[in-house]
Amino acid sequence: MRSLPLLCAVLLFTALPFAANGEEDPAFMQRLFAPELILENAKAIELSSSQRQLMMKELKATQLRATEAEFGVYEAALLLNELTEAAEIDEKAMIEAARQVFQAEGLIKEAHLTLLVRMRNALTPAQREKLIEIRKENE
Repeated sequence: MRSLPLLCAVLLFTALPFAANGEEDPAFMQRLFAPELILENAKAIELSSSQRQLMMKELKATQLRATEAEFGVYEAALLLNELTEAAEIDEKAMIEAARQVFQAEGLIKEAHLTLLVRMRNALTPAQREKLIEIRKENE
């Protein structure tokens, strides 16, 4: 399966935005399903090939959007580093660079949330119920 490395990378990026703060997931996240939960239990929930294809397409699109936004974070972080090396920090430039970081981080979170919503919407009510059961068993 040549898309396995791609899938692993996307799954990692998908989990990070909501887990990064070390706090418990927001309540709405309990009604969404991590891509790895869906794909690891594809047989148990009888995921169809068309559903799987749709999810793979969404995973790839999310990886592209997140990667582009991560470059924005990286570039703005470099600028922040450069600005703080000065004897006197240019406050306006610093705030603008920080704003760019926050905006790029927001785009990453938006891409991941979009993925989770689209994957959930691709599931039938019976598949959702089965995933809820599986998640409870794994807690």
